[in-house]
Amino acid sequence: MLLRPPLEAERVNDVLICRLSGDLSSVVLNRLKVEVARQVKEKQTFRVVLNLHDVDYISSKDLGVFVQLYRFLEAEKNQVKSDETAVLAFCSLNAFVQDVIELTKLGSIFPIFINEEEAIATLSQPDYKPPTPPA
Repeated sequence: MLLRPPLEAERVNDVLICRLSGDLSSVVLNRLKVEVARQVKEKQTFRVVLNLHDVDYISSKDLGVFVQLYRFLEAEKNQVKSDETAVLAFCSLNAFVQDVIELTKLGSIFPIFINEEEAIATLSQPDYKPPTPPA
């Protein structure tokens, strides 16, 4: 059985795909933050998709990191005065992870896609705007 590394990152078009697997330990989440920051600083990538296909469980701590990542993307975008929309999205969620995201209402802030292909096709559109969260 081949084990996947806990974090793989790849840039497709102007979208950063981060594939996470296994437990989202503090080490993995820190690596995620470092990789996103590197891509934002070096390539001004403000659209990030977290592929959680191989993640069975997420905690409130993990959700907090996702919110921090989104705030970082927004702040960096505003600092460089980019017209691009900052987006943090999810794809390939299992039922448990999707339920957690929906129960916490984060699905109204972070778009959820069925798979990477759908996420890339949608987020690669220059005029893409994520859904506006309810008031």
